[in-house]
Amino acid sequence: MKLELKNPWNAQDPESFFHSLLVYLILIAVSINFLNVGSKKDTSSKKETASEFKSKVIREIEWKFLSVFWLLRAALWMNGPYLYTALAAKKFDGEPASVALISKISLMQYIAIPIFAPLVGRFLDQHGFRLGTITGAVLYAIGGLSVCTNNSLFYLIVGRVLSGLGSSMMNNAPESWLVSMVGPHDPSGIWVGRILGKAFSFDSIIAIAAGKLAGYFAAQQGPMGPFQVAPVFLGIAAGLVLLFWKGEDCDPNRLQTEPTSRQEKHSTKSMMSQILELYHEIRRNPKLLFVGGVQCFFEASMYIFVMKWPPVLNAAVMSSFDSTSQTPYGTIFSCFMASCLVGSSILAKYSSTISLETSTMILLMTATLSMIFATLTMVATGTDGQVEASNNGSRKLWQLTIPFLVFEACVGLYFPSIGILRSRYKSTNNQSMMMIMVQVPLNMIVAVVFLFLHALGDARALGLMSAMLTLATSCMIRLLVLKKRDQSTAKQVEKFKKAVKKLVQAQIFLQGMQDTPKKKSLRFNNFNTFSSSFSMSPRASVQLEYTEVQE
Repeated sequence: MKLELKNPWNAQDPESFFHSLLVYLILIAVSINFLNVGSKKDTSSKKETASEFKSKVIREIEWKFLSVFWLLRAALWMNGPYLYTALAAKKFDGEPASVALISKISLMQYIAIPIFAPLVGRFLDQHGFRLGTITGAVLYAIGGLSVCTNNSLFYLIVGRVLSGLGSSMMNNAPESWLVSMVGPHDPSGIWVGRILGKAFSFDSIIAIAAGKLAGYFAAQQGPMGPFQVAPVFLGIAAGLVLLFWKGEDCDPNRLQTEPTSRQEKHSTKSMMSQILELYHEIRRNPKLLFVGGVQCFFEASMYIFVMKWPPVLNAAVMSSFDSTSQTPYGTIFSCFMASCLVGSSILAKYSSTISLETSTMILLMTATLSMIFATLTMVATGTDGQVEASNNGSRKLWQLTIPFLVFEACVGLYFPSIGILRSRYKSTNNQSMMMIMVQVPLNMIVAVVFLFLHALGDARALGLMSAMLTLATSCMIRLLVLKKRDQSTAKQVEKFKKAVKKLVQAQIFLQGMQDTPKKKSLRFNNFNTFSSSFSMSPRASVQLEYTEVQE
C-alpha cells in the first residue's frame, strides 16, 4: 500500500477516499509525536538524581506491563472482527446459522458480565491482579477455541460466556496491577498517565497489525484461523506474567509492615458484605460514582458506535458514489485507529499544561458535539442513506466521516484519561470490585441495544449515543465541581489554621510578657483533628489544645 497525498474530495472511489484520509491522519499523528519527543529533550536535563532513580523503577514496571498489555490486546483485536464470519459458517440441523441466532450467541458475552461481575471482582480482590490476568487469558483462549469446535450450540454459548469473563478480567486486572505497583512511587498519577497513554497510543498500531495478521490466517485457514492463532499471544502474555510479575504486594517494606495477604484480608468478608461496603464508600465519596458514570456512559456509546458505523458509512458510500461500490471496511478501520493515535498523542503533548479533569471534560464535550452533528446529518438526509444528487451524497459522506473520526480521536484521549481518573479516585479496599461493578450497567445497556438494534434504526442509534455522551459529560462536570469545591474548602481551612495559630501565639506571647520573662513556644497537639471537624463560620469560637514548652 503506497502512501500518496491526494485530495479526498476528488476521490473517484471509496478506497481512494479513505486511503487519502488515512495518509493525512498518519502524518498528523507522526507530527504530534515528533513535537512530543522535542519537548521531552528540553526537560530531560532538569531531572534530579532522586527522580532519575524513581523513573528507573517505574520504567522497569512499565515494560513489564506494556509487553503483556499489547499481547492481550493483539489477541482481542484478532478475534473480534471475525466472530460474525466464524459463526455464520456454522450449521445447525443442516441449516446455516441465521442472523438472529448469531446475534443471540454473541449477546451471551455481554449478558455474562453483569451476571458474574460480583464474582469476578471478588476473585480479583482475593487472589490478586497477577492471577486475575492469567485466568482471564486462559478463559478468553478457551472461549475463542470453542468457535473452532463442532457445531454444538451449547459449546458456542459457553464459549461466549467464558470470552466475556476473560475479556473483563483482561481489561481490568493488568491496569489495576500497574496502578498498585506505580502508585506508591507516583502519588500524582503522572507516570500512570504516561504509561497508559503510551499503551493506548501503540494499541492503535497493534490493532492494525493484528487485523492484517488475522486477515492472512483467515485467507489461509478460513474464518477459524484467527481463533486458532490468538491463543499463542495469550499464552506468551501469561508466561510473561508468571516470569516477571511478582505480584502487587512484592515490595519488601510493604510486606514487613503489612504481613497479612490479600486472601486473608478478604476471606472473612462475604460477597454481599463487600458490595455493601463498596456502596457505603460510594455514598461517603460520590466522586467514585461520577467516575463510574463517565466510564459506563462513554463506553456504552462506544459499543453502540462499533455496531452502527458499518451500515451507516456503507449507506453513505453508496449515496456518494454508486450502489455497486464496495465499502472498504478495513481501510476505514485503519482510519479510526489512526484517529485514536492522534488523540492519545494529543494527550501526551498537553497533559502537563491542563488538569486531567478539565481535559477529560473537554474531550467528552467534543465527542458529544461530534455525535450530535452526525445525528443531525442522518435526520436531515434520511436514515435509509439514499440521496439523489451526487454532491449531496458526497457531502453526507464527509459530514459523517469527519464526526466519526473526531469521536475516535476522543476515544484515543479517553482510555488513558479514565485510567488515571480510576487511579486517582479509587476505592480504598474494593478497587477491583468497583471496576467490575461499573461494567454491570454498561453491559446491560449494550445488551438491550443489541436486542433492539434493527428496530432502533441508524439515526435513533446515533441519537442514543449522543444522549449517552451527554450523561457522561454531565458526570464529568459534576466531578470537576466537587474537586474544585474540595480544593476551595482545603484552602479556607489552611488559611483559618494559620490565622488561629497566629492569634494563639500572640495570646501566649502577651501572657508570657506578664508572667515570666522566659521564652515560650507553642506545640499544637490536636490540630489535624480540629481542622477536619472545623465549621467554616466566621464567628465560630475556637478552642485548641496546646502545650507550652519552656526554652
